[in-house]
Amino acid sequence: MSDGEEQECGEQPAGTYTINETVTNDSTVQLNCLGGTWTPLENGVEIELAPGNDITCVFANTLPLELSPLFPSIRNLVNSMTASQASPGGKVAFIWGFQLGTSIVGGPTCNGVELGIDPNINLGQVTADGDGDAEMVFFVPSVAGVNPVYAQALDVDTCRVCEVVESILTNP
Repeated sequence: MSDGEEQECGEQPAGTYTINETVTNDSTVQLNCLGGTWTPLENGVEIELAPGNDITCVFANTLPLELSPLFPSIRNLVNSMTASQASPGGKVAFIWGFQLGTSIVGGPTCNGVELGIDPNINLGQVTADGDGDAEMVFFVPSVAGVNPVYAQALDVDTCRVCEVVESILTNP
């Protein structure tokens, strides 16, 4: 089905039914059913339809948060990176660092989310536009030298974190 499309199944005999949601592009599926008895499955739902039951299930597929390639990054110049598939109008945090590892996000919203950068530097948060794109403009100080740099983006509304993006700082 297309985005926002509905599928009416009509009257069905009582019994057990399985509804599967096709997942594409590494999206995650959220499910909400109203009425009757139902059990969530991986990318689907099993419903127990009793006589007279009306059950409505809504699937929401969410694409993974993606961070644009942000390099080559030039020392002493303004650079930028863009996160897409963020929550439209939501907050996106941009994080970078000089080594891979695991660090845990603290704080009231996404406490416990694991990052792939350790130690990390939070560049700050920006608000995503209506399409779910958020851009961070940043400055790389000359003291950073020529090192591998790693970056991630965190959707603060959903606590989804993108894959690590890596590149090399270059001299201006």
